[in-house]
Amino acid sequence: MKLVSQKVVDNKQGDCFAACLNSILEREDVPNCHTDRERHWLSKYNEFLKPLGYQISYFTVGHAPTPYGHFIISVKSYLFEGQYHSVVGYTNNFGESTIVHNPNPEDPRGVNIPVEDWRLIYFISHRFD
Repeated sequence: MKLVSQKVVDNKQGDCFAACLNSILEREDVPNCHTDRERHWLSKYNEFLKPLGYQISYFTVGHAPTPYGHFIISVKSYLFEGQYHSVVGYTNNFGESTIVHNPNPEDPRGVNIPVEDWRLIYFISHRFD
């Protein structure tokens, strides 16, 4: 994994999700589809990932087993009340999940965000179509 920091810290147009994808995929060209103008942001990320052979799926924390390897976790935002922030998680071969990268270097929590603040798990998988 390549650690990529977010460039835009904003409660409506922040690019933390794109930074997490760039980190996991070891790229720097994943666009920020999380903007005021883009209501269907997840489908836009999937459009970008399709030619690369990937897709993003998600589930609410606790409703499915956490995937092995790297994934994105939507957590309560430290900076913006009622908003969420994306960080990179990792589950090892023993089934232990932790946060391994917070793309906002100014978030004082770093990777120490309690599990009770985790909301959604986004995982990247290979497409089979």
